[in-house]
Amino acid sequence: MTWEELEGLNKSAILAALKQADIHLVALEYYGEGDSGGIEWVEGYRDGQKVPFDATLMVPIKSLHYNYQTKINTVVERTYDLEEAVRMFAYEVIEARHGGWENNSGGRGEMKICAKDGAESVTLEHADFYREEHLSEYDI
Repeated sequence: MTWEELEGLNKSAILAALKQADIHLVALEYYGEGDSGGIEWVEGYRDGQKVPFDATLMVPIKSLHYNYQTKINTVVERTYDLEEAVRMFAYEVIEARHGGWENNSGGRGEMKICAKDGAESVTLEHADFYREEHLSEYDI
């Protein structure tokens, strides 16, 4: 199974759980630099109003784990409460597109998950930080 297939399965699981919890939109922000970073906050909304996540709603999230001895990828499934499942899904999506985003100068971004019927979507906006240097040398 590829990470794209896993991502599709996890996206479907997250959207189904958000619909079950009647959460229409999830927004989260992440930030990292200097070899550390993480998701700063996650918020759920219903009709524009912030709502808590249902801590009793459990969601299975699949991930690929590589065994360096056998050189085989294995699919591992773990179950998380809804908010933690959203976080785990977000980390997988971010890492797949911007691996190492938290290293060196770092990066930041926002993810939005829309679970409204007919408008389901996941969007990621990411910015990489970098250091620029301009050197001038003159013989006088």
